[in-house]
Amino acid sequence: MWWETGTIAAVAWSAAVCLVWTAHHVGRVHLRAASAAHAPDQRLLRRAATAVVVAERSDAIERYAAARLALNAGLGKRAAAENEAA
Repeated sequence: MWWETGTIAAVAWSAAVCLVWTAHHVGRVHLRAASAAHAPDQRLLRRAATAVVVAERSDAIERYAAARLALNAGLGKRAAAENEAA
């Protein structure tokens, strides 16, 4: 009888460990996905800021205006604004 109780306890403990590990792994995957979603926008933000500086130094008014529009565009709209600036 004691081996039945021990087996049930071991199975329950193994299931709990598996569930905790899975939950932790899913949480890490969600964080990585959110981080990856913002990475392209951050890259476009740096490129737009660089374009503003270059346009300011070269006195290219039209390029400066287009670069400012790309820099001031919101999340998700920066790519379209940068494509119009190119």
